[in-house]
This record gives sequence, structure tokens and C-alpha cells, in this order.
Amino acid sequence: MSLASYAKQQALDITIKDRGCVPRRLSKTYTAGSKKAWFETIKAFHQHLRDARFTEEHARVARYAKRTKAYLKEKQQKFGHQRPLEYSGETRRAVRSVKITGKTSYGTAAYAGARKLNFRRGPNAPNMAKEFRHITADEKKKLAAAYDVSLNRELNADQTTSTRTL
Repeated sequence: MSLASYAKQQALDITIKDRGCVPRRLSKTYTAGSKKAWFETIKAFHQHLRDARFTEEHARVARYAKRTKAYLKEKQQKFGHQRPLEYSGETRRAVRSVKITGKTSYGTAAYAGARKLNFRRGPNAPNMAKEFRHITADEKKKLAAAYDVSLNRELNADQTTSTRTL
């Protein structure tokens, strides 16, 4: 005799409480957690890694295209620096504002103020937008760790209890 049939015969209500993710709910829980995790990952990029794009060290690691000596000399005389992806500093200030979106399998950071990175003087000019988007191996590790921490936090936070009566 099964437990369910015995309960019906004895007029007992058996309540089973499942705590946490059950296989049927895991997909929904993972999707919601992944969206939030990607949002937090892109937010971490914006807060900690965005400004590094404008440093000479990042330019060396990410292998930015070489600028001409005349251009670097002009920039040094005019603005007092030789930082990459930055001429007057307007673009660097403009990328402080961002629109972050998190999807289930990726996240995006839209920098509306970075339009000047798309301008190219000629076919041999460096592609500054591509250089700005380049993620180094070290940055990938940092962002992957941030994603893992965020996703684990979201999945552990889902402590819903489903109740069913037999």
C-alpha cells in the first residue's frame, strides 16, 4: 500500500514542504539570478575597470595601436598628457554615465557619451571604439569572479518554500 493511498484511507493530510530550488523551478530561478548577476558584473566593470581604459598600462597590456610621435607630442604640449583614448578629456568624463542592462546570458554597458571613439580620420587610424571594448585576460578573470559571486548570492537568496498537500 502506498503512502498516498494510506493517507486517503485514514483521512490524513500530508503536507510536503520543499525548500529551495526544485528541478522544475531551477530554470526560472537561474534565469532571474543570471540577469541580476550580469547586471552586477557590468556594474563592477563600470565602477572598477572603466577608468583603466585611459591608462598607458592598459594600452600596453591590451596592445592598443601605436600613435604617431607627432600626435603624442601635440597632445603633450596642448593638454599635458599622453594617455590613450583621451585627447582633451571630454570622452573620459562622458563615459562616467552609463546605461547597464543584464540579460540571461550577457550584460551590456552603453556609453552614450563615448561617440567620439567611433570617429576615425582615415583607414589607417586606430579603431578607438574597439580598443575601449577590449577585455584583457586579467579583466576576464575579475569579471568572471564577480559574476560567480553575484550568481551564487542570487541563487542562495532564493529560499522559497513550495507546499503541496497529498
